[in-house]
Amino acid sequence: MVAPACDKSDSVVIVKVTAETDVAAVFQLRALVSNGGDGQTRMFPATPAAQAIAFDTAFSLTVPRDRTGALDIALDGLDAGGAIVANGAGSVDLHVGDNVTVTITLHTGASLCGNRMIDAGEGCDDGDRLSNGDCDYVCQPRTTGPGTGGTGGAAGTGGTGTAGTGGMAGRGGTGGRPCMIELLTSGGFDGDNARWTSVTSGRPLIWDQNQTTPPFPSFVPAPQSPPRLAWLGYDVVSAQPVIRQSVTVPADALQVTISGVYRIETDETGCKCDFAWVEFDGKQLIEWSAENANSDWAPFGTFVDGAGVAGRTVALQLHAMMDDGVNTSFYFDSVSVTANVCP
Repeated sequence: MVAPACDKSDSVVIVKVTAETDVAAVFQLRALVSNGGDGQTRMFPATPAAQAIAFDTAFSLTVPRDRTGALDIALDGLDAGGAIVANGAGSVDLHVGDNVTVTITLHTGASLCGNRMIDAGEGCDDGDRLSNGDCDYVCQPRTTGPGTGGTGGAAGTGGTGTAGTGGMAGRGGTGGRPCMIELLTSGGFDGDNARWTSVTSGRPLIWDQNQTTPPFPSFVPAPQSPPRLAWLGYDVVSAQPVIRQSVTVPADALQVTISGVYRIETDETGCKCDFAWVEFDGKQLIEWSAENANSDWAPFGTFVDGAGVAGRTVALQLHAMMDDGVNTSFYFDSVSVTANVCP
């Protein structure tokens, strides 16, 4: 007898963005995303940021699970007035239910591709930076790939830290079991937080914006998912506050995805000092410091191969390390740990 198979999850593409040192201030990223001859334009963040984006940064795209083949991404960096001040491009090959990362480096100025002129190095130019018609996203003659086509959908916003991700929604399997299983309890800190363990010098690490004892400080941002958030760092000196939760990974897990949102506020002077990490199974997966300070909630995300953690109970940790008396606050919300159990 053959056991019923699960539907596979949608693909998640994490786009990491770096910039050359001479790139002018960028307040918004415009991504022209192509797959299978179709294309869409996505903006990250949806409206121009209040301050210049700090690179390296990242955003994510969620692509329907049955879309395969080349996902081409042409990227424009826009200034505060919407003018193009930087450009870059990259491509990644998609398979069903993929989770992949592509890195794109921004170069100064607007791309010549898309100006309807055949410039040096171009084989064609049809007036845009989409891979459609006879010309692709870098103005080279387009060849038909093996994919089924489709367009990249948006999920998540441009961050100012090291990584970002969109939520990955699982689909129900034919046997009633979902492909994506949430392992964390109260990932938004808004339910029963008894599963969370805090290692602290005395200050609570989970805060409710409605609490009065101790009062919720006016300078702490509103939670991304009210009413609670996790708040590490701030006024602790030479200490390492940690908030952790143990999760049991299904024995048939193929992959575990860790995601959420973060915000960093600091009185430091942009130094690489005061640190925070996302850790899973004792490994540091994402790192921030005071130099990654941002003005709004930004997404983070990463994933690990299920082979090393399947069938085990392991800990997720949000971990900060403070080095002196200058305050840096690391805020976290909407944290998720999901296991993909569909082959």
